[in-house]
Amino acid sequence: MKRPTDDEHYLQDDLLLRNHINQYHWYADNFMWDEWSELLSEDTEFEVASAGRIYSGKAETLERCRHGLESRYQACQHAIVNLRFEFESDVQAAGFGNIIFAGVPDKSEPGNCYLSGGRYNWVFVKRNGRWLTRRTRIEFVWESSDAATSNFFRSPELSS
Repeated sequence: MKRPTDDEHYLQDDLLLRNHINQYHWYADNFMWDEWSELLSEDTEFEVASAGRIYSGKAETLERCRHGLESRYQACQHAIVNLRFEFESDVQAAGFGNIIFAGVPDKSEPGNCYLSGGRYNWVFVKRNGRWLTRRTRIEFVWESSDAATSNFFRSPELSS
């Protein structure tokens, strides 16, 4: 049963989830991986649908996402827009948003950047009074033509 949108608790949780998403992307943009991982549930799953990748658990998700950004970009920026949340209960919610991503492989050449856009779908759980990301699914629908810096339409390998 979905919660009514005029409920005070709904509005509080909606704001908490908006802050959660802002932190989620701010931390990734600034390579603050310890803080980023604290937003994930231990049993999190992260799917990059456009590349056919699924990561399971906090440790794998952290390592793959960290490597996927830091191995390609010296700077990056996630712009998340059109956020929407649906509360299935007081402890579970679905989230939806659009992303425009920019990655800069070399800060000395900021005009040479990779751009992409897509859609996020999340599942959030509230545990011990905190919202955590339980599942992330992102599907990129477009990217700039620089395949050398593409992170989202092919599967990167981790260094041994």
